[in-house]
Amino acid sequence: MYLNKFFITLVFSILGISSLFAQRERLLYKVYFPKSIEAVDSIMLSNSNYAASRDSVMNAVWQHSKVPGRVFILKITDLNDYQRCRFTGKFYLKSNLVALGGAVANAAVEFDFAEHWSFNFPVYYSAWDYFRQTVKFRTLAIQPEVRYWFSDENQGLFTGAHFGMAYYNLAVDGKYRYQDHNRKSPALGGGLSLGYRFPVSNDGHWNLELSLGAGIYHAYYDKFENTPQTSKGLMTGSYKKTYVGLDQASVSICYMFDCSAKGGAQ
Repeated sequence: MYLNKFFITLVFSILGISSLFAQRERLLYKVYFPKSIEAVDSIMLSNSNYAASRDSVMNAVWQHSKVPGRVFILKITDLNDYQRCRFTGKFYLKSNLVALGGAVANAAVEFDFAEHWSFNFPVYYSAWDYFRQTVKFRTLAIQPEVRYWFSDENQGLFTGAHFGMAYYNLAVDGKYRYQDHNRKSPALGGGLSLGYRFPVSNDGHWNLELSLGAGIYHAYYDKFENTPQTSKGLMTGSYKKTYVGLDQASVSICYMFDCSAKGGAQ
């Protein structure tokens, strides 16, 4: 009996959610800009519903006509000359300039998978010393992150939740060197971030992204004497430690690929 109640509740919940999505689809249309007022008028004057909605459409054109490639969602029913809206999103290739400044090679990909939502996947790699063998920051790290954007266009302000994993071999010219235990015990953890992305080119393809994050990580590492001949540094012990603090600081240059199929009124 309880199983039947659960099944009935589940069915009605799915139907309710589906009806919301169906209703939203009927109300949303999209237009690719830039587009002039004259162009919109020439396309839409034959539509019987256009006259009552013209002020709203003109306002949209005025606000977005100077932003190439921008998609504006028109919440107007039965404007049949416009393409029905289905979110397709954008794809970004990025590199963190802060890490590059520290000689850490890095690249990231990010793609939108829904309005307000995207997935970011950066990889960091460094395998060299800094001028001498007693100074190094060798690492192989990833930090996949799910982001929530406060704008419909997945641009501007965002917050994210990320997972982090990093292999490391660290020395700062001091007495000791630190390395993940047996070279197979990466630091593991995760955290939250806050950031902002904005275009820096007229066509909107080049963007600059700023982000800062903090998290908590568990580290299991070996401690060695820091010598010019790394292989001769004696291990002094193995330790476990929990780190809480900053785990993300980036100023990234991004190139955007628009995955939206050009459709609707052009």
